[in-house]
Amino acid sequence: MNRLSRPLEFILEWFLMILMVVLTAIVVIAVIYRKLDASLSW
Repeated sequence: MNRLSRPLEFILEWFLMILMVVLTAIVVIAVIYRKLDASLSW
């Protein structure tokens, strides 16, 4: 079990970090568009 959980933990940690960076980038881009009076329509 430990042999499988280590790589899985590593993969999930990196996946979570990538998701957080992508979400932060989307929010920053949306705020910039909003400040330029060109709101994104989603």
